Amino acid sequence: MQQELMLLEKELLKNAQQRYAFIKSQVELGDLPKISLVESKQIIVDREQRMAESNNTYMIAKQQLLTYLNISEELLDQNFEIPSLKELEFKAVTFETAYAKMVKNRPELEILHYEADKIKQERKFASLMKYPQFDAAVYGVHDLQYNNGVKFSLEMAFPIEQRKYEGKSSEMPLKKEKNDYEVKKELLEAERIISNAVKTLHTLQQNYKSVLDEVDLAQQLERAEQRKFEIGQSELFMLNQRELRTLQVKQKKLEYNFRILMNLLEIEKETGEMKIPVYAQKE
Repeated sequence: MQQELMLLEKELLKNAQQRYAFIKSQVELGDLPKISLVESKQIIVDREQRMAESNNTYMIAKQQLLTYLNISEELLDQNFEIPSLKELEFKAVTFETAYAKMVKNRPELEILHYEADKIKQERKFASLMKYPQFDAAVYGVHDLQYNNGVKFSLEMAFPIEQRKYEGKSSEMPLKKEKNDYEVKKELLEAERIISNAVKTLHTLQQNYKSVLDEVDLAQQLERAEQRKFEIGQSELFMLNQRELRTLQVKQKKLEYNFRILMNLLEIEKETGEMKIPVYAQKE
């Protein structure tokens, strides 16, 4: 987003420089007083300062990206380009769809479901402990009198540790109850997270649509003020205020754009569908 903010400041400075050239020509023609050049130059100086601050903020953000990627600036500039924020195409996200995906992919729930299956198997195994153990064996033998033959062996062991079976049996309902409680708790937490994220997304998307209209209105007022200034019916101060207001509204639009993208990424992360970000590689 810092790159887009810097471009807005650059555009604002360019407008001031072009206006200075226009005012200078008008002063030379005698249509404007010389003091108008001083005021115009003052605006340029102010916007140069804004541009310098914006550029510095952008460079700091870029250095943070380089640190995160652990690559040099030269390598980044030669092989990659930082993607810019594009005009948003509204992505329809409903609570029901996001919640269903989250329940399906949430690792905490997968672990709890695995524990539930494990408890079920342990319960089956514990129930076998009350039955006697029966072993049968068949093997060949050789006898001097009867020659070769076959011998059968039967062994039966009756469980004498009935307390062990009873202890295991009493543990299973408690384990299941605890696991069911954790599943319910995790589902409620998932519902809370997704509900808040989707509500926030819908609010941001509404505001984004609204700010598009606000940008259009601000630009109309700026163009009207520009025409009034050119025919001598407005002052440079008023035109400067109009341009600054347009800049503020465009900045607000970028901020909503950025917050919506971050919110969508948060929803993708929580639903287990987040993709590894890929930086645009230069051809």
